[in-house]
Amino acid sequence: MGSLTNLRYLNLFRSFFGGNIPTQLGSLTHLLSLDLSHNYLLHGIPYQLGSLTCLRYLDLSDNNLDGKIPSQLGNLSQLRHLGLSVHSTFPSLVILDFSYNKMASLVFQAISITNSSSSLVWLDLSSNLLKSSSIFYWLFNSTTNLRILELFDNMLEGPIPDGFGKVMNSLEDLDLSSNKIQGEIPSFFGNMCTLQSLDLSNNKLSGQISSFFLNSSWCNKHVFQKLCLSGNNITGRLPKSIGLLSKLTELMLSRNYLEGDVTESNLSNFSKLAFLQLSYSSLSLKIGPTWLLLSNYCSWD
Repeated sequence: MGSLTNLRYLNLFRSFFGGNIPTQLGSLTHLLSLDLSHNYLLHGIPYQLGSLTCLRYLDLSDNNLDGKIPSQLGNLSQLRHLGLSVHSTFPSLVILDFSYNKMASLVFQAISITNSSSSLVWLDLSSNLLKSSSIFYWLFNSTTNLRILELFDNMLEGPIPDGFGKVMNSLEDLDLSSNKIQGEIPSFFGNMCTLQSLDLSNNKLSGQISSFFLNSSWCNKHVFQKLCLSGNNITGRLPKSIGLLSKLTELMLSRNYLEGDVTESNLSNFSKLAFLQLSYSSLSLKIGPTWLLLSNYCSWD
């Protein structure tokens, strides 16, 4: 394969290859796109990949990568999509995907995205073994122009830091589900005017759900579409102020300790709701046929 020096595109996605990534790939200096993702058994990143200076797309995600990330990857200055973390700067990088690996630490201090990759809009570090919440400190000082941030299925602990409300001014989609996050749901999410989707399900969050709606302004109420809080320890009654989120398409509150009645007045503004999940709680659903007629495509649980 190393002799195919005029090759522009090489896609070995989900081919079930194992072993070391071959160093001969470094000879394919005209490559624009290299996809080795979802092989699960590949490991080791050869420094020879740093010779592929024409690459715009590199995806090594969803493997069992181990060892060091070679600094030679810093030569790949044309990258737009990167499926791993590197010790370098990428002024044109749009997507950084390091999901579905087994990394317990990404050595964030070695990643110099700060002030050099303002184009980065999508960061996916989901399904790794991240334990320390120091990742948040790194994020708030490096990637404040993000629109999509996926950190689900890790081992993150502690409360949700207020840095999200202070510096993540462009965030549209935040997924912190399936971690060990504790504390109450911060009300500052209502100040994040671009936020459209929030998934905090399957954590250890507690407190009254009404505290989430203390921010009556909810500047994002006209764009907010998805709220997932299932699988936590949240208590209290569903507040009427939830009706401010009139654009909701998904509302998932199951497996909590919520109580009281869910009435037509609670949900009267949800004409766009497509998925409603209230199972395994003490909530009672009491709505009339008028509201049901507006929800012909709603999925109930």
